[in-house]
Amino acid sequence: TLRMIYRKISDPLLAHRSDFIMTVSQSSARDIIKYLHVKESKVLVTPNATNKNKFKLYNDESVQLILNKYDLSFKEYLLFVGTIDFPGKNIKVILEAFFELKEKESITEKLVIIGKKGHNAEVIFDYVDKSPYKDQVIFTGYLPDEDLPYLYAGAKIMLYLSLYEGFGLPVLEAMSCGTPVICSNTSCFPEIVEELDVCVSPNDVNAVKEKTVKLIKDDKYRNEIAEQCYKKSIKYNWKDSAKLYNQVFEQTIEKYKK
Repeated sequence: TLRMIYRKISDPLLAHRSDFIMTVSQSSARDIIKYLHVKESKVLVTPNATNKNKFKLYNDESVQLILNKYDLSFKEYLLFVGTIDFPGKNIKVILEAFFELKEKESITEKLVIIGKKGHNAEVIFDYVDKSPYKDQVIFTGYLPDEDLPYLYAGAKIMLYLSLYEGFGLPVLEAMSCGTPVICSNTSCFPEIVEELDVCVSPNDVNAVKEKTVKLIKDDKYRNEIAEQCYKKSIKYNWKDSAKLYNQVFEQTIEKYKK
């Protein structure tokens, strides 16, 4: 509330006073130009990346060792990573699709939700608590940083249907660990995954179910998507982003030398 009022005043002011604005996606850049009314030439996209020493391919045995701490089995669960809120991260749609797949397709996988409580989190917890499949949903809370990559790597599918993101880093983290993703076809996601067949309308429960069950039941298809996701993740690296940052710093220094 107070924070939002402050940002409504400060963001346009800072945007107009700045020499350059760096943001993590073309989607965010368009929004900055549209809502803060700044020139396109002032905005530079500097994409996020992942730590390749941490978010990477792991062997099955090392993953299972970490999964044992959480009573999970390798490739026997679906995954969401992010703040537990409503409606922003759109977890309820994931849950609706998951519960229907449990009932109509008899899937055996569990759903693991990693993250801290956020705005209206009680809506999500109440919805799960009323389901006959509530024991198939595991809330881990906030995980140690060193465990997170292993839970990405051990998941059969990572689902991330957030309604709006600047970049959607959990999607790239999962891809970097060789895990197939299902993400929204809105906001920044299409530019992150590009041509990969992993996007769905975030509020279309049937589309989420169809994509999920296909990945669960078709091993060949799932392995192909997993490989494509991993290869796409290699495109994003901090060295390239650092070069873009350096370019902006040099241009700013040159401007004030004059």
